[in-house]
Amino acid sequence: GSHALKGGGTTRLYYISQTRGAGNPFGIYPSLTFARTDATFSGNETNGVMRPDGSLANLTGSGINATDRNNLNTLYNVMLGRIGRIDQVFYSNGQQFVPLQPLTLDQRMQEYNFYVQDDWRVRPNLTINVGLRYELNTVPYDAAGVQVVPDRPLDGSEGPVSFVQGGPGTGVSCFNQDNNNLAPSVGVAWDPTGTGRTSVRGSYRLAYQRLITWALNVVEQRQPATSLNQFMIAPSDSAIAGTDKVLRLNEFLKSGRLPQPQGGVAVSLNGGVPQLTTPATIVRTPPNNRNEQPLFFDPGVTTPYMEQVIVGLQHEVWKDTVVDISYVGSRGSDLFRMMNVNTMDLAGNGFIRDFSAARRNLVANGNPNIGESTGNFGKLYGGTIPTSAYADIQNNNAGLLADALDRRTQGIGLAAAGLPDTFFRPNPQFSIAGVGCTCSSS
Repeated sequence: GSHALKGGGTTRLYYISQTRGAGNPFGIYPSLTFARTDATFSGNETNGVMRPDGSLANLTGSGINATDRNNLNTLYNVMLGRIGRIDQVFYSNGQQFVPLQPLTLDQRMQEYNFYVQDDWRVRPNLTINVGLRYELNTVPYDAAGVQVVPDRPLDGSEGPVSFVQGGPGTGVSCFNQDNNNLAPSVGVAWDPTGTGRTSVRGSYRLAYQRLITWALNVVEQRQPATSLNQFMIAPSDSAIAGTDKVLRLNEFLKSGRLPQPQGGVAVSLNGGVPQLTTPATIVRTPPNNRNEQPLFFDPGVTTPYMEQVIVGLQHEVWKDTVVDISYVGSRGSDLFRMMNVNTMDLAGNGFIRDFSAARRNLVANGNPNIGESTGNFGKLYGGTIPTSAYADIQNNNAGLLADALDRRTQGIGLAAAGLPDTFFRPNPQFSIAGVGCTCSSS
């Protein structure tokens, strides 16, 4: 007859079992770094430079540019082995954290797709194609028992975030299932002359996209209460002679000198291999240490889709020669993206204003503390900005200094400066807080 009906369906069952030990950004084995922003410069400022003629000069004002000074501060740490930070990631098995154990994932997801289509030959020179597709993509889950879900928005707008157990049998999922994914399509092909030499075509199609599989992998690796990064910043020992108490690498690994614990985290040596304290319990509510970097799905995630319209004219001008003109338009809606909801608003809190005043002072007077008021920027250093910050001020590294002041690797701390714990970040529990949402278009 004039109708050609067809239909079908596909089923995809995803079973992804894997282990991850490399971590992001740190791994299950301790990592030692020597960043100048963690262990600040402790060298001599006064008469710290010897000129070619043998005369001495202060480091500030010696003529060294800001970039070279930062490089000097980094080289100082590396050459002396001054440890800036020790990090180690611990993964849970759903019940407890186990040292040196990689993360085991058992991800599951199902997709069910069905379609029906009718090619209707209305007349010899006119054909209409009509179709409808239904797609049901289930919410992914982890069968290994390590899945957790935040109990409120990651930006801290509703208070401190806790992470509750999710997955099978809990009634808690990554996001709400989207069940209304109907995708129509229609097309027309018409020969206005009836000679077979001209064809006018047009079509409209809506197509849904699958969840990006890398997003699921990234999310599961960065879940507080599933992974926990233990760390020590500028590990020090008060028994070290002199004013610089930061531990050196050779003192640590060769001599076995151990730093004082920080916030309940200590380091030990097992056969010469460093080992940070294994977390005693799974902490569902991370403290305000700006360390965790959770990545989760927005509860309102829907299925992304694309719409496409094609209109074209094809004409045979002579044998074996065809002219084809087409217009193709497409639009993407509810497209998936990751965004950080815990970014620092340095303009809104006035930090950029105060930092800029300090920079103008440095340019005009050689000292950021002389001249205009530096406001909260100066307060965070106890009223006097140290020379170790001059190079970053000159290089306009406002974000770097803001992060260091927020983490208190520099300065006196927010509380001592009379500022709220949320002065820099909306949620001080985290450094970044990534939310996967279907909130983009193209």
